[in-house]
Amino acid sequence: MIVSDQQVNHVFERSDTTFNLISTQRSKYPSLLGQLCVTEGHYFTAYSPSQEEPLIHKYTLDGEWVASFGEPYKDDDPFIVSSFTGDVFLSCNSEHRTVAVVTQHIPSMTGYSEQGDKLWQVTFPDYRSDTAKESWENERKFFAVLQEDNRSVFKSLFSDGKYFYVTYNFQFRAPREYPPIKYSAGHAFRVNAQTGLGVYLGAAGPVSGEHLMALDGDYRFTVTENKGFPQIRIYKPHR
Repeated sequence: MIVSDQQVNHVFERSDTTFNLISTQRSKYPSLLGQLCVTEGHYFTAYSPSQEEPLIHKYTLDGEWVASFGEPYKDDDPFIVSSFTGDVFLSCNSEHRTVAVVTQHIPSMTGYSEQGDKLWQVTFPDYRSDTAKESWENERKFFAVLQEDNRSVFKSLFSDGKYFYVTYNFQFRAPREYPPIKYSAGHAFRVNAQTGLGVYLGAAGPVSGEHLMALDGDYRFTVTENKGFPQIRIYKPHR
């Protein structure tokens, strides 16, 4: 298990009763918002300070940098590139030794080999990207996501072995409530880690605002952000 903490990564190994700290290191390419994943003997982070730097970075569990690969968002402004990187979801598939990535505002998902070869790319035809707006004030460029109604937001990306699972929700504004951004029922997809071929699984959760975070056999694990503290639900969908 890898914990990302203020640009420092802590590597833990599970024993029968606890987690033991293996190493602590400050990475050459720190993960933004804790976007990293683990395979046998390595972990991967997502970070790109500019369009010239790769997006995904591979390390040993001792913190030694191994390789970098993956296409970042293209823009001449490093701030905009790093902003898009902060909206990345990353997942590792140990069975097929594949790394998958999705980025908010871009309706596609890309799979790479652990060596950095681009294996496949799939798109989501119903995904409606939010508007990213650039503006100038006092000779300074500003970047903002408008968070418009009925726009899509990726909420999870994870793997269970053979497949990747990715979900997105449609957002809408509720100005008189907190938080002011709410989410409709999510949409879940299963994507083959080897081929990139996918199928639509239907709703990600039983009610609006729930996000699918994990699967275990027939059981699904969801979390909600709509109000109060995050609520976790374990349920079995009706056939």
